[in-house]
Amino acid sequence: MLRRHNPAKGPSVQPGFGRLQRATKRTATRPGRPSRLGAVHELRQSQERLAAIINASLDAIVCVDESRHITIFNPAAAAMFDCAAAQALGSPLERFLPDAALALARDADGERTKMGEMQGRTRAGRSLCVAVNLSVQKRRKSAIVTLFIRDLTARNRIETQRQVMEAKLRESQKMQAIGTMAGGIAHDFNNILAAILGNVALAKGDLGDHAVARTSLMEIEKAGHRARDLVRQILAFSRNDAPQRNPVDLADVVHETVRLLRVTLPPSIELKVQIAKQRPTVLADATQIERALLNLCTNAVHAIGASRGTITVKLDSTRSESLLQERRETARGDHVSLSVRDTGTGMDPPTRERIFEPFFTTKPVGQGTGLGLAVVHGVMQAHQGSVGVQSTPGQGSVFTLYFPLADGAPAAQHRASEPRVTPAGHGQHVMYVDDDEALVFLVQRALTRQGYRVSGFTDPHAALATLRAHPGDVDLLVSDYNMPGYCGIDLLREARRLRPGLKLAMASGYISSEIEQRAKDEGASALIHKPNDVEALCEIVHRLVQGSGAD
Repeated sequence: MLRRHNPAKGPSVQPGFGRLQRATKRTATRPGRPSRLGAVHELRQSQERLAAIINASLDAIVCVDESRHITIFNPAAAAMFDCAAAQALGSPLERFLPDAALALARDADGERTKMGEMQGRTRAGRSLCVAVNLSVQKRRKSAIVTLFIRDLTARNRIETQRQVMEAKLRESQKMQAIGTMAGGIAHDFNNILAAILGNVALAKGDLGDHAVARTSLMEIEKAGHRARDLVRQILAFSRNDAPQRNPVDLADVVHETVRLLRVTLPPSIELKVQIAKQRPTVLADATQIERALLNLCTNAVHAIGASRGTITVKLDSTRSESLLQERRETARGDHVSLSVRDTGTGMDPPTRERIFEPFFTTKPVGQGTGLGLAVVHGVMQAHQGSVGVQSTPGQGSVFTLYFPLADGAPAAQHRASEPRVTPAGHGQHVMYVDDDEALVFLVQRALTRQGYRVSGFTDPHAALATLRAHPGDVDLLVSDYNMPGYCGIDLLREARRLRPGLKLAMASGYISSEIEQRAKDEGASALIHKPNDVEALCEIVHRLVQGSGAD
Protein backbone atom coordinates (compact mmCIF):
# COMPACT_ATOMS: atom_id res chain seq x y z
CA MET A 1 0.00 0.00 0.00
CA LEU A 2 1.05 3.58 -0.55
CA ARG A 3 1.25 6.59 1.68
CA ARG A 4 -2.25 7.87 0.95
CA HIS A 5 -5.00 5.35 0.60
CA ASN A 6 -8.67 6.09 -0.10
CA PRO A 7 -10.72 2.86 -0.14
CA ALA A 8 -13.09 4.36 -2.68
CA LYS A 9 -10.54 5.81 -5.07
CA GLY A 10 -7.50 3.59 -4.50
CA PRO A 11 -4.01 4.53 -3.30
CA SER A 12 -2.04 7.51 -4.56
CA VAL A 13 1.56 7.24 -5.61
CA GLN A 14 3.07 10.25 -3.87
CA PRO A 15 1.98 13.44 -2.04
CA GLY A 16 2.24 15.59 -5.16
CA PHE A 17 -0.69 13.80 -6.75
CA GLY A 18 -3.17 15.51 -4.41
CA ARG A 19 -1.96 19.01 -5.26
CA LEU A 20 -2.04 18.13 -8.94
CA GLN A 21 -5.69 17.04 -8.71
CA ARG A 22 -6.72 20.26 -6.88
CA ALA A 23 -4.91 22.39 -9.47
CA THR A 24 -6.70 20.54 -12.22
CA LYS A 25 -10.10 21.25 -10.69
CA ARG A 26 -9.32 24.99 -10.32
CA THR A 27 -8.13 25.22 -13.88
CA ALA A 28 -11.25 23.51 -15.13
CA THR A 29 -13.41 26.34 -13.72
CA ARG A 30 -11.56 29.13 -15.53
CA PRO A 31 -13.14 30.02 -18.86
CA GLY A 32 -11.14 30.82 -21.96
CA ARG A 33 -8.25 28.48 -21.29
CA PRO A 34 -9.01 25.24 -23.13
CA SER A 35 -5.36 24.40 -23.96
CA ARG A 36 -4.20 24.54 -20.35
CA LEU A 37 -7.21 22.56 -19.23
CA GLY A 38 -6.42 19.83 -21.72
CA ALA A 39 -2.77 19.70 -20.71
CA VAL A 40 -3.62 19.40 -17.03
CA HIS A 41 -6.22 16.74 -17.80
CA GLU A 42 -3.67 14.73 -19.76
CA LEU A 43 -1.14 15.16 -16.96
CA ARG A 44 -3.67 13.88 -14.44
CA GLN A 45 -4.45 10.84 -16.61
CA SER A 46 -0.73 10.18 -16.99
CA GLN A 47 -0.25 10.34 -13.25
CA GLU A 48 -3.18 7.99 -12.67
CA ARG A 49 -1.82 5.52 -15.21
CA LEU A 50 1.58 5.66 -13.52
CA ALA A 51 -0.01 5.05 -10.12
CA ALA A 52 -1.96 2.09 -11.50
CA ILE A 53 1.17 0.59 -13.04
CA ILE A 54 3.13 0.98 -9.81
CA ASN A 55 0.31 -0.48 -7.73
CA ALA A 56 -0.17 -3.45 -10.11
CA SER A 57 3.52 -4.31 -10.44
CA LEU A 58 4.47 -7.78 -9.28
CA ASP A 59 7.91 -6.46 -8.33
CA ALA A 60 8.43 -4.27 -5.31
CA ILE A 61 8.89 -0.60 -6.28
CA VAL A 62 10.43 1.70 -3.68
CA CYS A 63 11.34 5.37 -4.19
CA VAL A 64 13.65 7.29 -1.85
CA ASP A 65 14.64 10.94 -1.60
CA GLU A 66 18.13 12.40 -1.42
CA SER A 67 18.46 11.33 2.24
CA ARG A 68 17.44 7.73 1.33
CA HIS A 69 14.09 7.91 3.11
CA ILE A 70 11.20 6.04 1.51
CA THR A 71 8.64 8.14 -0.38
CA ILE A 72 6.86 5.42 -2.38
CA PHE A 73 6.18 1.86 -1.18
CA ASN A 74 3.90 -0.10 -3.54
CA PRO A 75 1.67 -3.07 -2.50
CA ALA A 76 4.22 -5.61 -3.80
CA ALA A 77 6.84 -4.05 -1.52
CA ALA A 78 4.41 -4.18 1.39
CA ALA A 79 3.82 -7.89 0.78
CA MET A 80 7.50 -8.69 0.22
CA PHE A 81 8.77 -6.97 3.35
CA ASP A 82 5.65 -7.75 5.40
CA CYS A 83 5.16 -4.11 6.27
CA ALA A 84 2.23 -1.78 5.56
CA ALA A 85 3.00 1.22 3.39
CA ALA A 86 1.95 3.64 6.13
CA GLN A 87 4.58 2.14 8.42
CA ALA A 88 7.26 2.09 5.74
CA LEU A 89 6.95 5.62 4.35
CA GLY A 90 9.55 7.94 5.85
CA SER A 91 11.71 5.03 7.04
CA PRO A 92 15.35 4.80 5.95
CA LEU A 93 15.92 2.41 3.08
CA GLU A 94 18.44 0.47 5.21
CA ARG A 95 15.50 -0.80 7.30
CA PHE A 96 14.64 -3.19 4.46
CA LEU A 97 17.91 -3.24 2.47
CA PRO A 98 20.81 -3.08 4.95
CA ASP A 99 23.44 -3.01 2.18
CA ALA A 100 21.70 -0.37 0.09
CA ALA A 101 23.75 2.59 1.32
CA LEU A 102 27.02 1.34 -0.13
CA ALA A 103 25.32 0.22 -3.32
CA LEU A 104 23.63 3.60 -3.83
CA ALA A 105 26.85 5.47 -3.19
CA ARG A 106 28.55 3.35 -5.82
CA ASP A 107 25.83 3.45 -8.47
CA ALA A 108 24.16 6.82 -7.97
CA ASP A 109 25.95 8.40 -10.96
CA GLY A 110 24.21 6.17 -13.52
CA GLU A 111 20.64 6.64 -14.70
CA ARG A 112 19.78 2.94 -14.58
CA THR A 113 21.95 0.27 -12.99
CA LYS A 114 21.53 -3.38 -12.15
CA MET A 115 22.69 -3.62 -8.56
CA GLY A 116 22.43 -7.44 -8.51
CA GLU A 117 21.57 -9.71 -5.61
CA MET A 118 21.66 -8.58 -2.01
CA GLN A 119 20.12 -9.46 1.32
CA GLY A 120 16.80 -7.92 2.25
CA ARG A 121 15.03 -7.94 5.59
CA THR A 122 11.34 -8.00 6.47
CA ARG A 123 9.77 -5.89 9.19
CA ALA A 124 10.10 -8.87 11.56
CA GLY A 125 13.77 -9.37 10.68
CA ARG A 126 13.41 -12.42 8.40
CA SER A 127 16.14 -12.57 5.77
CA LEU A 128 15.31 -12.35 2.06
CA CYS A 129 17.41 -12.79 -1.06
CA VAL A 130 16.46 -10.07 -3.55
CA ALA A 131 17.59 -8.75 -6.92
CA VAL A 132 17.64 -4.94 -7.21
CA ASN A 133 17.63 -2.64 -10.25
CA LEU A 134 18.22 1.07 -9.72
CA SER A 135 16.83 4.08 -11.60
CA VAL A 136 17.99 7.65 -10.85
CA GLN A 137 16.06 10.75 -12.02
CA LYS A 138 18.28 13.79 -11.57
CA ARG A 139 16.88 17.25 -10.86
CA ARG A 140 18.54 20.59 -10.33
CA LYS A 141 19.02 20.30 -6.61
CA SER A 142 18.06 16.70 -5.91
CA ALA A 143 17.49 13.29 -7.40
CA ILE A 144 14.71 10.73 -7.14
CA VAL A 145 15.95 7.18 -6.78
CA THR A 146 13.64 4.29 -7.68
CA LEU A 147 14.47 0.71 -6.78
CA PHE A 148 12.87 -2.24 -8.54
CA ILE A 149 13.14 -5.25 -6.22
CA ARG A 150 12.41 -8.90 -6.99
CA ASP A 151 12.25 -11.61 -4.33
CA LEU A 152 14.61 -14.47 -5.21
CA THR A 153 13.98 -16.54 -2.07
CA ALA A 154 11.51 -18.91 -3.73
CA ARG A 155 13.69 -19.20 -6.83
CA ASN A 156 16.75 -20.00 -4.76
CA ARG A 157 14.79 -22.54 -2.74
CA ILE A 158 13.65 -24.25 -5.95
CA GLU A 159 17.20 -24.14 -7.27
CA THR A 160 18.49 -25.71 -4.06
CA GLN A 161 15.84 -28.43 -4.29
CA ARG A 162 16.78 -29.04 -7.91
CA GLN A 163 20.43 -29.39 -6.97
CA VAL A 164 19.53 -31.81 -4.18
CA MET A 165 17.37 -33.88 -6.53
CA GLU A 166 20.14 -33.92 -9.13
CA ALA A 167 22.60 -35.08 -6.48
CA LYS A 168 20.20 -37.83 -5.41
CA LEU A 169 19.70 -38.83 -9.04
CA ARG A 170 23.45 -39.04 -9.54
CA GLU A 171 23.74 -41.10 -6.36
CA SER A 172 20.95 -43.39 -7.54
CA GLN A 173 22.60 -43.81 -10.93
CA LYS A 174 25.89 -44.53 -9.20
CA MET A 175 24.22 -47.21 -7.08
CA GLN A 176 22.63 -48.72 -10.18
CA ALA A 177 26.03 -48.79 -11.85
CA ILE A 178 27.48 -50.47 -8.77
CA GLY A 179 24.68 -53.03 -8.89
CA THR A 180 25.35 -53.77 -12.54
CA MET A 181 29.07 -54.07 -11.91
CA ALA A 182 28.49 -56.25 -8.84
CA GLY A 183 26.25 -58.56 -10.86
CA GLY A 184 28.94 -59.00 -13.48
CA ILE A 185 31.63 -59.56 -10.88
CA ALA A 186 29.43 -62.00 -8.96
CA HIS A 187 28.81 -64.08 -12.09
CA ASP A 188 32.50 -64.71 -12.68
CA PHE A 189 33.58 -64.72 -9.06
CA ASN A 190 30.84 -67.11 -7.97
CA ASN A 191 31.87 -69.57 -10.69
CA ILE A 192 35.44 -69.43 -9.42
CA LEU A 193 34.27 -69.92 -5.82
CA ALA A 194 32.01 -72.78 -6.84
CA ALA A 195 34.93 -74.54 -8.53
CA ILE A 196 37.15 -73.98 -5.47
CA LEU A 197 34.57 -75.12 -2.92
CA GLY A 198 33.42 -78.05 -5.04
CA ASN A 199 36.90 -79.38 -5.64
CA VAL A 200 37.74 -78.95 -1.97
CA ALA A 201 34.70 -81.08 -1.09
CA LEU A 202 35.73 -83.75 -3.56
CA ALA A 203 39.31 -83.71 -2.28
CA LYS A 204 38.10 -84.10 1.30
CA GLY A 205 36.09 -87.11 0.20
CA ASP A 206 39.16 -88.66 -1.38
CA LEU A 207 41.22 -88.28 1.80
CA GLY A 208 40.95 -90.18 5.01
CA ASP A 209 39.64 -88.56 8.15
CA HIS A 210 43.14 -88.28 9.62
CA ALA A 211 45.00 -87.09 6.53
CA VAL A 212 47.37 -84.14 7.12
CA ALA A 213 46.09 -82.29 4.04
CA ARG A 214 42.53 -82.38 5.36
CA THR A 215 43.23 -79.50 7.76
CA SER A 216 44.48 -77.31 4.92
CA LEU A 217 41.44 -78.18 2.82
CA MET A 218 39.12 -77.22 5.66
CA GLU A 219 40.81 -73.81 5.97
CA ILE A 220 40.45 -73.30 2.20
CA GLU A 221 36.79 -74.21 2.52
CA LYS A 222 36.24 -71.71 5.36
CA ALA A 223 37.87 -68.94 3.36
CA GLY A 224 35.77 -69.84 0.34
CA HIS A 225 32.58 -69.68 2.41
CA ARG A 226 33.55 -66.22 3.71
CA ALA A 227 34.19 -65.04 0.15
CA ARG A 228 30.85 -66.48 -0.95
CA ASP A 229 28.99 -64.73 1.86
CA LEU A 230 30.76 -61.45 1.14
CA VAL A 231 29.65 -61.55 -2.49
CA ARG A 232 26.09 -62.20 -1.39
CA GLN A 233 26.24 -59.18 0.94
CA ILE A 234 27.47 -56.95 -1.88
CA LEU A 235 24.66 -58.16 -4.12
CA ALA A 236 22.07 -57.73 -1.38
CA PHE A 237 23.25 -54.14 -0.86
CA SER A 238 23.25 -53.20 -4.53
CA ARG A 239 19.92 -54.81 -5.46
CA ASN A 240 16.72 -54.00 -3.62
CA ASP A 241 14.88 -57.33 -3.58
CA ALA A 242 12.25 -58.63 -1.21
CA PRO A 243 13.75 -60.58 1.70
CA GLN A 244 13.63 -64.36 1.68
CA ARG A 245 12.40 -64.86 5.24
CA ASN A 246 13.06 -68.18 6.96
CA PRO A 247 13.27 -69.25 10.62
CA VAL A 248 16.62 -67.86 11.79
CA ASP A 249 18.60 -67.93 15.01
CA LEU A 250 19.97 -64.40 15.15
CA ALA A 251 22.95 -65.61 17.16
CA ASP A 252 24.37 -67.10 13.96
CA VAL A 253 23.97 -63.72 12.26
CA VAL A 254 25.73 -61.98 15.15
CA HIS A 255 28.66 -64.40 15.13
CA GLU A 256 29.14 -64.08 11.37
CA THR A 257 28.95 -60.27 11.45
CA VAL A 258 31.35 -60.03 14.37
CA ARG A 259 33.79 -62.29 12.52
CA LEU A 260 33.70 -60.03 9.47
CA LEU A 261 33.96 -56.89 11.60
CA ARG A 262 37.01 -57.96 13.60
CA VAL A 263 39.10 -58.03 10.43
CA THR A 264 38.91 -54.24 10.03
CA LEU A 265 38.31 -53.15 13.65
CA PRO A 266 40.93 -50.65 14.93
CA PRO A 267 42.96 -51.88 17.92
CA SER A 268 41.72 -48.95 20.01
CA ILE A 269 38.11 -50.23 19.89
CA GLU A 270 36.96 -53.15 22.03
CA LEU A 271 34.12 -55.31 20.71
CA LYS A 272 31.86 -57.07 23.20
CA VAL A 273 29.15 -59.61 22.39
CA GLN A 274 26.29 -60.54 24.73
CA ILE A 275 23.90 -63.28 23.61
CA ALA A 276 21.04 -64.61 25.74
CA LYS A 277 20.95 -68.39 26.22
CA GLN A 278 17.27 -68.71 25.33
CA ARG A 279 16.45 -66.95 22.03
CA PRO A 280 13.15 -67.29 20.19
CA THR A 281 13.44 -67.89 16.47
CA VAL A 282 12.46 -65.09 14.10
CA LEU A 283 11.46 -65.06 10.44
CA ALA A 284 14.25 -63.20 8.69
CA ASP A 285 16.54 -63.00 5.70
CA ALA A 286 19.88 -63.73 7.34
CA THR A 287 21.87 -61.93 4.63
CA GLN A 288 19.87 -58.72 4.94
CA ILE A 289 19.98 -58.75 8.74
CA GLU A 290 23.73 -59.31 8.61
CA ARG A 291 24.03 -56.34 6.29
CA ALA A 292 21.95 -54.13 8.63
CA LEU A 293 23.97 -55.18 11.67
CA LEU A 294 27.23 -54.58 9.83
CA ASN A 295 26.06 -51.07 8.89
CA LEU A 296 25.25 -50.29 12.53
CA CYS A 297 28.63 -51.58 13.72
CA THR A 298 30.45 -49.63 11.02
CA ASN A 299 28.63 -46.44 12.06
CA ALA A 300 29.62 -47.16 15.67
CA VAL A 301 33.28 -47.42 14.62
CA HIS A 302 33.04 -44.07 12.84
CA ALA A 303 31.31 -42.47 15.84
CA ILE A 304 34.19 -43.50 18.13
CA GLY A 305 36.79 -42.41 15.57
CA ALA A 306 40.43 -42.32 16.68
CA SER A 307 39.51 -42.36 20.36
CA ARG A 308 39.46 -45.44 22.56
CA GLY A 309 36.00 -46.91 22.91
CA THR A 310 33.74 -49.92 23.14
CA ILE A 311 31.09 -51.42 20.87
CA THR A 312 28.64 -53.82 22.49
CA VAL A 313 26.41 -56.11 20.42
CA LYS A 314 23.59 -57.58 22.49
CA LEU A 315 20.95 -60.14 21.50
CA ASP A 316 18.04 -60.68 23.87
CA SER A 317 14.28 -61.13 24.18
CA THR A 318 12.25 -58.02 24.99
CA ARG A 319 8.82 -57.59 26.51
CA SER A 320 6.39 -55.21 24.79
CA GLU A 321 5.94 -53.11 27.96
CA SER A 322 9.53 -51.88 27.82
CA LEU A 323 9.40 -51.33 24.07
CA LEU A 324 6.63 -48.77 24.29
CA GLN A 325 8.96 -46.30 25.97
CA GLU A 326 11.77 -46.72 23.47
CA ARG A 327 10.14 -46.62 20.08
CA ARG A 328 7.09 -45.53 18.19
CA GLU A 329 4.55 -47.39 16.05
CA THR A 330 5.39 -50.72 17.68
CA ALA A 331 3.04 -53.66 17.61
CA ARG A 332 2.36 -55.22 21.00
CA GLY A 333 3.81 -58.57 21.88
CA ASP A 334 7.17 -60.14 22.62
CA HIS A 335 10.11 -59.33 20.41
CA VAL A 336 13.72 -60.28 19.89
CA SER A 337 16.02 -57.28 20.25
CA LEU A 338 19.41 -56.89 18.62
CA SER A 339 21.24 -53.77 19.79
CA VAL A 340 24.53 -52.02 19.01
CA ARG A 341 25.85 -49.68 21.71
CA ASP A 342 28.87 -47.42 21.21
CA THR A 343 30.78 -44.94 23.35
CA GLY A 344 31.15 -42.44 20.52
CA THR A 345 30.21 -38.79 20.11
CA GLY A 346 26.44 -39.26 20.23
CA MET A 347 23.84 -37.15 18.42
CA ASP A 348 21.71 -34.10 19.20
CA PRO A 349 17.89 -34.23 18.74
CA PRO A 350 17.81 -32.53 15.28
CA THR A 351 20.32 -35.08 13.95
CA ARG A 352 18.38 -38.00 15.46
CA GLU A 353 15.27 -36.84 13.61
CA ARG A 354 17.00 -37.13 10.23
CA ILE A 355 19.35 -40.10 10.53
CA PHE A 356 17.09 -42.47 8.57
CA GLU A 357 16.66 -40.07 5.64
CA PRO A 358 18.36 -41.35 2.47
CA PHE A 359 21.57 -39.47 1.65
CA PHE A 360 21.64 -37.68 5.01
CA THR A 361 25.04 -38.04 6.62
CA THR A 362 27.06 -36.28 9.31
CA LYS A 363 30.34 -37.64 7.95
CA PRO A 364 32.78 -35.45 6.00
CA VAL A 365 32.47 -35.22 2.24
CA GLY A 366 33.68 -38.39 0.58
CA GLN A 367 33.40 -40.54 3.72
CA GLY A 368 29.74 -41.48 3.62
CA THR A 369 26.83 -41.86 1.20
CA GLY A 370 24.07 -41.39 3.77
CA LEU A 371 22.59 -44.77 2.84
CA GLY A 372 23.71 -46.93 5.77
CA LEU A 373 20.91 -46.18 8.23
CA ALA A 374 18.38 -45.82 5.42
CA VAL A 375 19.20 -49.40 4.43
CA VAL A 376 18.80 -50.51 8.06
CA HIS A 377 15.40 -48.83 8.28
CA GLY A 378 14.28 -50.39 5.00
CA VAL A 379 15.42 -53.86 6.05
CA MET A 380 13.49 -53.66 9.32
CA GLN A 381 10.36 -52.43 7.58
CA ALA A 382 10.57 -55.37 5.17
CA HIS A 383 10.83 -57.66 8.21
CA GLN A 384 7.81 -56.01 9.90
CA GLY A 385 10.09 -54.81 12.67
CA SER A 386 11.42 -51.42 13.68
CA VAL A 387 14.50 -49.52 14.83
CA GLY A 388 14.92 -47.79 18.19
CA VAL A 389 17.47 -45.02 18.75
CA GLN A 390 18.81 -43.58 22.00
CA SER A 391 21.62 -41.04 21.82
CA THR A 392 23.02 -38.13 23.81
CA PRO A 393 25.85 -35.85 22.68
CA GLY A 394 29.08 -36.98 24.29
CA GLN A 395 27.54 -40.17 25.71
CA GLY A 396 27.31 -42.45 22.69
CA SER A 397 24.36 -44.09 20.93
CA VAL A 398 22.28 -47.26 21.09
CA PHE A 399 20.56 -48.61 17.97
CA THR A 400 18.16 -51.49 18.61
CA LEU A 401 16.53 -53.71 15.99
CA TYR A 402 13.22 -55.22 17.11
CA PHE A 403 12.00 -58.43 15.45
CA PRO A 404 8.52 -59.88 15.98
CA LEU A 405 8.56 -63.55 16.88
CA ALA A 406 7.70 -66.17 14.31
CA ASP A 407 4.27 -67.69 15.03
CA GLY A 408 4.76 -70.64 17.34
CA ALA A 409 8.52 -70.35 17.04
CA PRO A 410 10.44 -72.38 19.63
CA ALA A 411 13.52 -71.10 21.37
CA ALA A 412 16.64 -71.67 19.32
CA GLN A 413 19.01 -74.26 20.72
CA HIS A 414 22.45 -75.21 19.54
CA ARG A 415 22.48 -78.68 18.08
CA ALA A 416 25.40 -80.81 17.13
CA SER A 417 25.76 -80.92 13.39
CA GLU A 418 24.70 -84.24 11.90
CA PRO A 419 26.55 -85.58 8.86
CA ARG A 420 24.50 -85.34 5.72
CA VAL A 421 23.98 -88.47 3.70
CA THR A 422 23.76 -87.60 0.02
CA PRO A 423 21.39 -89.92 -1.84
CA ALA A 424 22.88 -91.68 -4.84
CA GLY A 425 21.55 -91.78 -8.38
CA HIS A 426 20.86 -94.80 -10.56
CA GLY A 427 22.17 -93.82 -13.96
CA GLN A 428 19.78 -90.92 -14.61
CA HIS A 429 21.00 -88.55 -17.33
CA VAL A 430 21.69 -84.97 -16.16
CA MET A 431 22.55 -82.24 -18.69
CA TYR A 432 24.50 -79.34 -17.13
CA VAL A 433 25.05 -76.11 -19.12
CA ASP A 434 27.39 -73.33 -17.94
CA ASP A 435 29.85 -71.08 -19.73
CA ASP A 436 32.52 -71.77 -17.06
CA GLU A 437 34.52 -74.84 -18.07
CA ALA A 438 35.91 -75.45 -14.57
CA LEU A 439 32.42 -75.46 -13.09
CA VAL A 440 31.10 -77.88 -15.71
CA PHE A 441 34.05 -80.19 -15.02
CA LEU A 442 33.34 -80.04 -11.28
CA VAL A 443 29.63 -80.85 -11.64
CA GLN A 444 30.43 -83.74 -13.96
CA ARG A 445 32.83 -85.24 -11.41
CA ALA A 446 30.51 -84.66 -8.43
CA LEU A 447 27.36 -86.10 -9.99
CA THR A 448 29.19 -88.99 -11.65
CA ARG A 449 30.46 -90.05 -8.24
CA GLN A 450 26.87 -90.13 -7.04
CA GLY A 451 25.79 -92.52 -9.78
CA TYR A 452 24.44 -90.11 -12.39
CA ARG A 453 25.26 -89.95 -16.07
CA VAL A 454 26.29 -86.36 -16.82
CA SER A 455 26.63 -84.38 -20.04
CA GLY A 456 28.38 -81.04 -19.56
CA PHE A 457 28.22 -78.16 -22.04
CA THR A 458 29.79 -74.71 -22.11
CA ASP A 459 27.90 -73.84 -25.31
CA PRO A 460 24.09 -73.65 -24.94
CA HIS A 461 23.64 -74.12 -28.69
CA ALA A 462 25.49 -77.45 -28.54
CA ALA A 463 23.31 -78.48 -25.59
CA LEU A 464 20.16 -77.71 -27.60
CA ALA A 465 21.47 -79.65 -30.57
CA THR A 466 22.05 -82.70 -28.36
CA LEU A 467 18.65 -82.36 -26.77
CA ARG A 468 17.03 -81.97 -30.17
CA ALA A 469 18.72 -85.16 -31.41
CA HIS A 470 17.84 -87.22 -28.33
CA PRO A 471 14.98 -85.48 -26.46
CA GLY A 472 13.94 -88.57 -24.52
CA ASP A 473 17.41 -89.43 -23.27
CA VAL A 474 17.69 -86.57 -20.71
CA ASP A 475 16.11 -86.70 -17.23
CA LEU A 476 17.14 -83.26 -15.95
CA LEU A 477 18.44 -80.05 -17.52
CA VAL A 478 20.31 -77.56 -15.29
CA SER A 479 21.25 -74.28 -16.99
CA ASP A 480 23.16 -71.22 -15.87
CA TYR A 481 21.16 -68.00 -16.11
CA ASN A 482 23.73 -65.63 -17.58
CA MET A 483 25.93 -66.85 -20.43
CA PRO A 484 27.74 -64.78 -23.08
CA GLY A 485 25.19 -63.88 -25.76
CA TYR A 486 22.61 -66.25 -24.31
CA CYS A 487 20.15 -66.34 -21.45
CA GLY A 488 19.36 -69.52 -19.59
CA ILE A 489 15.65 -68.59 -19.63
CA ASP A 490 15.67 -69.01 -23.43
CA LEU A 491 17.33 -72.39 -23.05
CA LEU A 492 14.64 -73.57 -20.63
CA ARG A 493 11.91 -72.33 -22.94
CA GLU A 494 13.33 -74.14 -25.96
CA ALA A 495 13.98 -77.33 -23.95
CA ARG A 496 10.37 -77.37 -22.70
CA ARG A 497 9.17 -76.95 -26.29
CA LEU A 498 11.30 -79.92 -27.40
CA ARG A 499 10.23 -82.06 -24.47
CA PRO A 500 7.30 -80.76 -22.37
CA GLY A 501 7.82 -83.15 -19.45
CA LEU A 502 11.53 -82.55 -18.96
CA LYS A 503 12.67 -81.58 -15.43
CA LEU A 504 14.28 -78.14 -15.48
CA ALA A 505 16.43 -76.16 -13.02
CA MET A 506 18.05 -72.72 -13.12
CA ALA A 507 21.44 -71.88 -11.56
CA SER A 508 22.75 -68.38 -10.90
CA GLY A 509 25.16 -66.51 -8.67
CA TYR A 510 22.36 -64.14 -7.71
CA ILE A 511 18.70 -65.08 -8.01
CA SER A 512 16.51 -62.00 -7.78
CA SER A 513 12.73 -62.11 -7.48
CA GLU A 514 12.47 -61.24 -11.19
CA ILE A 515 14.79 -64.06 -12.25
CA GLU A 516 12.94 -66.46 -9.96
CA GLN A 517 9.56 -65.58 -11.45
CA ARG A 518 10.80 -65.82 -15.05
CA ALA A 519 12.41 -69.20 -14.38
CA LYS A 520 9.23 -70.55 -12.79
CA ASP A 521 7.16 -69.26 -15.70
CA GLU A 522 9.34 -71.33 -18.04
CA GLY A 523 8.84 -74.48 -15.97
CA ALA A 524 11.89 -74.49 -13.67
CA SER A 525 11.28 -76.71 -10.65
CA ALA A 526 14.32 -75.52 -8.69
CA LEU A 527 16.64 -72.53 -8.38
CA ILE A 528 20.23 -73.35 -7.52
CA HIS A 529 22.36 -70.66 -5.90
CA LYS A 530 25.99 -70.58 -6.97
CA PRO A 531 28.35 -71.25 -5.38
CA ASN A 532 26.70 -74.15 -3.60
CA ASP A 533 28.39 -77.04 -1.88
CA VAL A 534 28.53 -80.37 -3.66
CA GLU A 535 26.23 -82.10 -1.18
CA ALA A 536 23.50 -79.49 -1.62
CA LEU A 537 23.77 -79.70 -5.42
CA CYS A 538 23.47 -83.49 -5.34
CA GLU A 539 20.49 -83.32 -3.00
CA ILE A 540 18.64 -80.93 -5.34
CA VAL A 541 19.43 -83.12 -8.36
CA HIS A 542 18.20 -86.20 -6.50
CA ARG A 543 14.90 -84.56 -5.50
CA LEU A 544 14.30 -83.41 -9.06
CA VAL A 545 15.02 -86.69 -10.82
CA GLN A 546 12.89 -88.53 -8.23
CA GLY A 547 10.02 -86.19 -9.00
CA SER A 548 9.66 -84.64 -5.51
CA GLY A 549 10.70 -81.14 -6.59
CA ALA A 550 13.08 -78.80 -4.80
CA ASP A 551 13.01 -75.69 -2.72
